[in-house]
Amino acid sequence: MCSDLGRRLNVNYVIAGNIQKKEDNEFLINGRLFSVDMEP
Repeated sequence: MCSDLGRRLNVNYVIAGNIQKKEDNEFLINGRLFSVDMEP
């Protein structure tokens, strides 16, 4: 699952967990971020 938040921050990562949007620029992330910058 690619996140719109990741595209906004100009990075690519996969989130295992869930995101709760608290305020416009504040996110509570439960889980881990896995970078997908490396090509398989």
